[in-house]
Parts: sequence; structure tokens; C-alpha cells
Amino acid sequence: MESGNIKTTLSTIYNTIFKSDTAKSIQNSSHMSVLHNTGKAIKNTNRAYVLFLTLGIIILSIYFIVIFRRIPKCLSKLSVYKPLLNQRPLESFNFIKTKNYRLCDFYVASSYKSYLPCTNYYDYSSTCAIETALIYGARYIDLDIYNKNFDQCTDPIVCYGKEVGNWHYTTSLSFDQCCKTIAETAFSNRVPCPTDPLFININLFVNENITTMNKVADSINYHFHHKLLPLKYGRQGINPDPKLGINLTTVPIRELIGHVIIVSNNHFEESNLDELVNISPKTVGNLRELHFSDVKNSHDSEELKDYNQKHMTRIKPDELLRNKQNFNYNIPWYFGCQFILMDYFKPDAYMKSYLQRFSKSSFVLKPYKLRYHPTYIKAPDKQIKAVSFAPQKVTTPFYSITY
Repeated sequence: MESGNIKTTLSTIYNTIFKSDTAKSIQNSSHMSVLHNTGKAIKNTNRAYVLFLTLGIIILSIYFIVIFRRIPKCLSKLSVYKPLLNQRPLESFNFIKTKNYRLCDFYVASSYKSYLPCTNYYDYSSTCAIETALIYGARYIDLDIYNKNFDQCTDPIVCYGKEVGNWHYTTSLSFDQCCKTIAETAFSNRVPCPTDPLFININLFVNENITTMNKVADSINYHFHHKLLPLKYGRQGINPDPKLGINLTTVPIRELIGHVIIVSNNHFEESNLDELVNISPKTVGNLRELHFSDVKNSHDSEELKDYNQKHMTRIKPDELLRNKQNFNYNIPWYFGCQFILMDYFKPDAYMKSYLQRFSKSSFVLKPYKLRYHPTYIKAPDKQIKAVSFAPQKVTTPFYSITY
């Protein structure tokens, strides 16, 4: 009974409120129309907000995928190199032990701008790029060093830029971190030739800041102290003491196995780098630096061939454009140039052909005609007195004469 009374009471209340003439007049009034339209507007606005928020999330996701996955995407393209390479260490070849081949008798697999995996400027620098170049057999690593800022006691960084004004056109890396990456990779089992000599080229664009150069030297000493060459190979082979100065380019290559060779330009005087640098273009008869057009348009190709028989030449691209490109390395190869710097991160036809040259080793022996072979002259026969041109004296009972 009680349940029936409650239902009857609720039904009466409902009819009184919602079916009365007053309720119907309210429902039909303009106020309800306004409320209804306002509700629809709110729903439409919420839908627009949701749509814009969804689009924003999608755009941000694409941005982060494109930007933060840019380096792995560029490096993944280099997988085409794997079928081309089957390298083994230089020391595993018998002729290295039995022959007296010198450093200048070999071509060296050389990487250009080893820290730039994508484009050459307005882009990213990465230690992963250095690591990848080493894994694919490069034993010449090319780094550009700049001041981090305008402080006198600043730090060395690796990036591409302009020395005047200390402009940085790419993101930067700590030079110490680059050294750490090289030390952990170049002599590990991750690379095919861990005992081969390793050349680290440091292009100094530090406005002759001695503090920065000394920090570069400190990082090199810290990470490679057990791999650096003895003092007699330092100072680019021009040590005033002849017993301490040796031109590295003419040293038997077997003496360099397992070592790091430091190469640099001519801005390191009066710093601690001076005694660490083994090869430099500033030293006459040590290393010559040319651009590709200098070789291609050479007016004296025989001189270049002769020079490379006793010395070394480094070949760089003509102009650094934003998009990466390689050149016809066969021309300097024909002239015996040892360091032909190629962009490992541009897997074009030239780069693939270049790696095929180094398919078995990161060091390739130059052809016989491009190596130096001393000419030995046979010793002359002993002079016979009977045919001597020395003055002779003839004496007879009638005269004595010397002729």
C-alpha cells in the first residue's frame, strides 16, 4: 500500500509541474529558445576546441618525429654500405710484416665533416655520425673546432661555422665528448679494423685562443694517452733536435699500428697542441692540402705524382654547399693522393665506388708506379793505372818531362 501511494504522489507532482499551463507556456517561451541555441553553440565550440587540439597534437607529433628522428633516419640510409665491405685489420696482411712499406705508400679511407650526418649547415651535429663513419671503415676523422662563446676561458666545441664572429651554423658537440666517442669506438670490436692507425684531423677555428687549444690538447691526452705516438714523432717532424724529429709520412706503417695520429692546420703554435700534432700542412714536405679543382685542373700532374711518392696530400671538396655531395675521387686517386676526403653520409655512386676500393681494408697499397723506388747507381770500376789521366813523368838519358 505504501509503495502505491508513493507512486501516485510522484505522478501527481510530475503532472502538476510539467503538464500545467504554466510549464507549457515556459517551454514555448523565447527564453527556452535562447537556452537551446546557447547549448548548441557551446557544443559546437567544444567540438572546434577538440578538433584544434587533436590537430595540434598530430602536428607536434610529426614535428618531433621528423626533428628528433632526423639523425637516425639519415644514418639508416648508410646500410647500403654493408654488402660492399669485408674489411680486416692491416696487421693481418703478410706484406705489412715482410715489406718496408711507408705511410705515404697507402691510400687511407677518409671521412669529411665526420660529425654532420644530415646536411652541412642549419642542421644537427652528432657523435652518432662519428661512430657510424668508424663502423663503416673510416680511419680518418675530420672535426672542426670552435670556441663555445666569446669568453677568453671558453671550451672547445665541434660544429660547422665561421671563425670571424664565431658563428655556429649547426648544433654543437663537446670536443671532449667527441674524443670519448672515438676512443670507445675506433679501437673496439664494433669496427672491422680496430688496430689500424687512426688519423684525427682537428681544424682549429678558435681565433688563436690558447686556452681553447690547451683544452683540446688535454682532451686528446686524456682519452688517447695510451695510443699517442712517442715524442720523436711530435712537432710535425721539425723538432730542432734531429734525434727527436721524424717526418711521419716516411715511417714504416707497421710502426703506426694501434696508434692515433693527430693532424691539424697551422694555428696551434705556442699551445700544448704543438708537441701532439704529428702531421700538418704548414710543414714543407709533410702534408699538402688541395681542393678537388686544384687536382682536376693541375698543370703539372707529374709533379703531384712525384710529390706523393715521398709525401702526403689531402684532397677536400671545392665548395661546401648545404646539401651534401661527393666528387670524382678517381682523379686524385690516379695521382697517388693519400687522404681523399669523402662524405660518408651521402651514399651516392661516387661514395659506393670509393668504399669498394676499401672493401678489404681501410688502407690500400698504392700501385707500384705511384710508390717511391730509390735508384741505385752501380759503383764505378777501380781505376787502371795504365789508362790513368794523372800527370806522368818520363825520364830518359836525354830528357825528363812530365805530361
